Amino acid sequence: MLWPGGTYFAQHVGPATVFELVEYFLGPQPQVRTRRHPDVESAEARAAGLEVVDVRLERLRVEFLPPDRVTLWQDTVAGSRSLVAEALADGGLERLARRTWPDGRAPSLRWIRVHTHSGA
Repeated sequence: MLWPGGTYFAQHVGPATVFELVEYFLGPQPQVRTRRHPDVESAEARAAGLEVVDVRLERLRVEFLPPDRVTLWQDTVAGSRSLVAEALADGGLERLARRTWPDGRAPSLRWIRVHTHSGA
């Protein structure tokens, strides 16, 4: 909920974002390109009574990886999942890593999962 005098910050997907890919699969989509334009969204925000302070439009580079890189990534993920399953079966989340830190200690699988990503 936005209170009077409050600040709303948003980062929206801009117009024509990855449209090379979208139109490759779906064909031309001229109407869709204009829906997310900052001018349109700013006007809608003003019409709702909001003060628009700053609007910036950036076009980020999208890199499509060659199939061999995608396959390498998929294989790496599969290998990681296999190692996690093996560790869970042999000691659970308290199992210590085979690789140690410089001081000789080894983190537990629980520590690795919590500190390296969401654990999902």
